[in-house]
Amino acid sequence: MGGGEEARGQLSASAPTRDGWLYVSGALTPYDLENLYDQIAALGRRDSGDVHVELALDGAMRDSPELHALARRMKRLRRQGVVVHIHANRTRNSGGGTLDN
Repeated sequence: MGGGEEARGQLSASAPTRDGWLYVSGALTPYDLENLYDQIAALGRRDSGDVHVELALDGAMRDSPELHALARRMKRLRRQGVVVHIHANRTRNSGGGTLDN
């Protein structure tokens, strides 16, 4: 993943699929967030049954535009029936990694 924008953190995601696992890892940029959302939304449309996503954040600044964009997209996925678990690694230097969703 990588869209050329300056990143404010890293994300990684994993989701079980009918054929194995989907793993995504990259910078926390608008391009990568949209790409992640599209891939997970497509899983929800293709696979029957529950779709579960584990998402880990590292180095993201509290209240950054990227975190707000991520929260909006994850809320959309939840409305579509996707179960989303978000884990934020908190560091003292980054001011925390909280995500309001």
